[in-house]
Amino acid sequence: MDDTAQQQQGDMHKGSSQFRQNEGIAGQRLDAGRPLSVGEHRVRTQFNPSSSGVVDEIKQASARLIDLCEGLKTKDPRLAALAQTSYEDACMWAVKAATA
Repeated sequence: MDDTAQQQQGDMHKGSSQFRQNEGIAGQRLDAGRPLSVGEHRVRTQFNPSSSGVVDEIKQASARLIDLCEGLKTKDPRLAALAQTSYEDACMWAVKAATA
């Protein structure tokens, strides 16, 4: 294994923020090549088999709110995580309503 491959493997095992920054959450990337945000990953913005515009809007809005709460984790991690979970739930139910 060459030095570059060893370094990449080491970064993956460390779970370093550098790995997350370069590869995105779980290594997923958007079409534009940038990593998925925490919110985009949690509400699976890329998954929309119905190609519904309303579903897209719901997921994008939910992702933005989850990302906003990610920044609040420095103040109170527990409350920020609870809010994120609630936004995930709300997104799921709204998508279910939009596709009923």
